Amino acid sequence: MVPLLKYTVLRLALFVAALAALAWFGAGPLVAVIGAGVVSMLVSYLLLRGPREDLSRQVSEVIDRRLSRNGHVPSADTAAEDAADDAQRAAKTDPDQRS
Repeated sequence: MVPLLKYTVLRLALFVAALAALAWFGAGPLVAVIGAGVVSMLVSYLLLRGPREDLSRQVSEVIDRRLSRNGHVPSADTAAEDAADDAQRAAKTDPDQRS
């Protein structure tokens, strides 16, 4: 729950800051709200990568726990795809492990 709260608060703070900046520069109410939404979306994509990945990891863990509790067994294709994704991520972070 903490990553969700953290990410939400940071996104709202970016929206409010963008809204205040656009209102201060004299934008109309509708333009300020729409502009703040667009600006906060773009800035959050650039600046909030860490909190977004934490939230994604938490959601993934919750889904995995629920699926395993219900007896869901991943298929061989899913396991192979996950292994390929993990290998690709490892290659991106460690340039010495390229094949």
